[in-house]
Amino acid sequence: MNTNLNPAELRRWAAQCDARARDPMITGAEYERLTAMRDGLLSVAQNQEWLEGIAFKQAG
Repeated sequence: MNTNLNPAELRRWAAQCDARARDPMITGAEYERLTAMRDGLLSVAQNQEWLEGIAFKQAG
C-alpha cells in the first residue's frame, strides 16, 4: 500500500470498501474485513488531516 496517500485518496479507498461491503454477494468475514478497512482508512484520513493542520485551519 502506498503510504503517501492524502486524506482525499484515503477517503476514496474507504468509499470503495463501503461500496464493496454493500454488495449482496459479500457476507460474513469478507463483510467484516471490508467494514474494518473502511473504518481504518477513515481514521487514518482524519489523523492525516490533523497532522497537516487542516483541522486547526477549519476551527479558526
